[in-house]
Amino acid sequence: MIQHLGKKTKYEWDKQLHVHIFLFLVDAKRHYSAFKTRRKRI
Repeated sequence: MIQHLGKKTKYEWDKQLHVHIFLFLVDAKRHYSAFKTRRKRI
């Protein structure tokens, strides 16, 4: 892959990716619980 990028940049990129995945999961969880409560009300 891209060799000229050092390990530091790859590590920072991985960290950023993990943060994005975490935020996505938190968002999905919130949407799912909101969806569940909406279904319960009906």
